[in-house]
Amino acid sequence: MVNPIELPDKVADTPTQSRRRRIILGELRKRVGWFIQWRWWVPPVIVSCSLLAHTAGFVFHLPAIIGVAIFVLAYNILFYLNRHRVDTATQDADRALPWFTVAQVIFDYATIFLLVHFSGGTASPAVFFFIFHIIFASILLPPKWSDTFAILSAAGMALVALIEHFGLLPSHPVFFEGVSLTPQGTTIQ
Repeated sequence: MVNPIELPDKVADTPTQSRRRRIILGELRKRVGWFIQWRWWVPPVIVSCSLLAHTAGFVFHLPAIIGVAIFVLAYNILFYLNRHRVDTATQDADRALPWFTVAQVIFDYATIFLLVHFSGGTASPAVFFFIFHIIFASILLPPKWSDTFAILSAAGMALVALIEHFGLLPSHPVFFEGVSLTPQGTTIQ
């Protein structure tokens, strides 16, 4: 199995390589913990902003957005509970910790795609969250993975646009005072 983090080869382990591997894994452990801690804020922020926007008169698919917040809370609980297992897997840390990091980024991307879809599609303000996650991925992962996630963002947004354009998934336009703020809708239905 390919390791997403390019660590020194364990077979030809020299003291320098062993030290480098420990430093990389230690830093990754800290950053993964930081990522989990920050993610606890995401569900309350999603719910608060959604309720505030709804109260201000914006019309959008509120139950779906709340569902996305619950999804984030659920998978962050799983990551939090499994972090200890990954931390204590000293022999498999070379493989487990990097894949644990990649899994978190993938789940966060899935969340952003859901938020984009349920808050106006390609015109959604949630599209900008991809920028933050590309930055986070570039901090946590090697360049080839950062590039992969950047390409995934662009390709995913193109896919969302095509799926909504051809009606394979219903679009969820956002309205304010009866006027659509997204290109998919024109009036409140």
